[in-house]
Order: sequence, then C-alpha cells, then structure tokens
Amino acid sequence: MKTKSKTRRVVNIDKSDFDIIKKYCKENSLKMSDWIAKVAVRESISTDIKLKICESIGEASMCWKPRPSGVFDSTHALRISDQLYNLIKDNLQFNKG
Repeated sequence: MKTKSKTRRVVNIDKSDFDIIKKYCKENSLKMSDWIAKVAVRESISTDIKLKICESIGEASMCWKPRPSGVFDSTHALRISDQLYNLIKDNLQFNKG
C-alpha cells in the first residue's frame, strides 16, 4: 500500500495566475513543476545577464587614461544598465515571435 506524501509544495502566486498556469500545463501536457523550474532558470539567467551589464558599464567607465576623477554616479549608471537590459530583453521577446 502506498502512503500519501506529507510534503506540500507552495508557490507564492495569485490563485487566478495559478489557474491559468495549471490550464496551460494541462493543455500542453506539461507538469507544473517542470514549468515552474523553467521559469526559475529563466529568471536566474535574466538576473545574471542584468548583473553582467551593470558590471560591464562600471568597468568600461574606468577605461580612460588618465582615469576620470570625481564621484561615480551609480544611480545614473544603474538607469543606463536598466535601459540597455530592457532593450535587449524586449528585442529578444520581439524576435521570439
């Protein structure tokens, strides 16, 4: 006799979103756990790319000889990074179809 698993899986999303995901998975013969794992991996990659963009902008700002002096405006640099990241992300989604 098989015993019931006492583990619970909790995903912090609205019920309406959960129902949409559940329906999508059912229609496409996907396990919800597989779909959630793919989303998590995609978000992790996205975060890594955004971080690399920010680091690259900071590093590029130090390529001057002689190096500039003064205060580095990290808020402005972050805005530039966000704009570049969003441009890349939007372009990739557009090309995806």
